[in-house]
Amino acid sequence: MDIADTAAAYVGARIDTNPTEGAADTFGAKVPNVTTRWAITELEAGKGKCFNTIDDLMADLHAED
Repeated sequence: MDIADTAAAYVGARIDTNPTEGAADTFGAKVPNVTTRWAITELEAGKGKCFNTIDDLMADLHAED
């Protein structure tokens, strides 16, 4: 076995060919929790709000107070 074969075997052994959801933590990625997934679904359905200014946003946030 020459050096190229050895390097390829080493690299191949280090790469997980069957990654799972837990593998995301290896790279610092996070899987959204239930609340976040619900919010994403709501936004994708067009139920989000848009504001032109910070003042408009703050007024909406405090409207229910």
